[in-house]
This record gives sequence, structure tokens and C-alpha cells, in this order.
Amino acid sequence: MQGDRLWVDIFKYVPQIQSSPRFRSTLIQDGINGILVDFFSPEQISRRITEALENAEDMKTLRIKARETIIEKYALAKLLPQHLAWIKEKIKKIQA
Repeated sequence: MQGDRLWVDIFKYVPQIQSSPRFRSTLIQDGINGILVDFFSPEQISRRITEALENAEDMKTLRIKARETIIEKYALAKLLPQHLAWIKEKIKKIQA
């Protein structure tokens, strides 16, 4: 699944330059933990890639923040209890 790969790449500090579809807007925040570009603007895409390559120190900060985002929002230790509670709730409703 492509979304899973995105998380793995972020966790490994791979810089993220993404088009800005709705489903990723909650994960990637432009200039904070990645770079968002307009999919239909090749000029913007090439400009932002060039900026990323020319500003390695800024990208280091973005990569670190991206990894922190994954750990804070999507860590198994945080999500597993929520998922188990949801499953238990559904089971109770089925059994009722």
C-alpha cells in the first residue's frame, strides 16, 4: 500500500515532496514536515525539488519533524489500544 510506504520513508528520514491530495494534507504540512506541491504545476514541482536539493540543512529539519509526526500520531503503542477498544465496542454491539 502506498500510504504504508510513505510512513516507512518518513521514518527513515527520506525527504517528502508530495502533491497535495486531501488524504495526505493531515500528514504532510508544507514547510513543517515536508513539501507540498501542485500536481498540475511542473514548474512548481521542479522549483521545490531544486529548493530541497539546495537547502540540505532545512531539509534535515523537515525530515526530523516528519519522523516525529509519525511517532507522535501513528505509533503502534498509541494506536493499538484505540483499535482494541474500537474492536471490543463493536463486539459488544454485535453480542447485544
